[in-house]
Amino acid sequence: MFASDLLRALDCCPGAGSSGLLPQLGPRQLLAFTVNCLGNHRYLGFFEDLEQRHKAQVLVEDISDILEEHAEKHFHPYIAYCSNEVYQQRTLQKLISSNAAFREALREIERRPACGGLPMLSFLILPMQRVTRLPLLMDTLCLKTQGHSERYKAASRALKAISKLVRQCNEGAHRMERME
Repeated sequence: MFASDLLRALDCCPGAGSSGLLPQLGPRQLLAFTVNCLGNHRYLGFFEDLEQRHKAQVLVEDISDILEEHAEKHFHPYIAYCSNEVYQQRTLQKLISSNAAFREALREIERRPACGGLPMLSFLILPMQRVTRLPLLMDTLCLKTQGHSERYKAASRALKAISKLVRQCNEGAHRMERME
């Protein structure tokens, strides 16, 4: 809901797509990339897989296989998203400071209960925060499974896959900051 409302707010702002900030990718396209990245990837499938595991086992013994599969096959949009996070934040700030119509539309959206009183910036950084917490989860699973050889190996593989993903996200973000 928030994402579609934001795109509608951009549509009603004259000149929102013709910013000189990023000539090849205007504010609408950049924020649309953000919305599409978050809305169309398999991250929701990750939660579905976790829920199915929970339904199959009330006391879930292991999720390493789910984390490893999603880190290797389905979380790659995070790399692009995290790489472009600095642009997204700057684009948002430029729109807020230079476009009164956008600023007011955004305030209206942010006041809705679905947003929980959080500003748009909070939603932009949330994916990076989430992906960087996954290695902590896997590290804990590794510690808890040390006495179980097979589960420890699975947790270690998942930790390696998640750590690689986070490293790629961080490298992409640093590379884009250096390009700036």
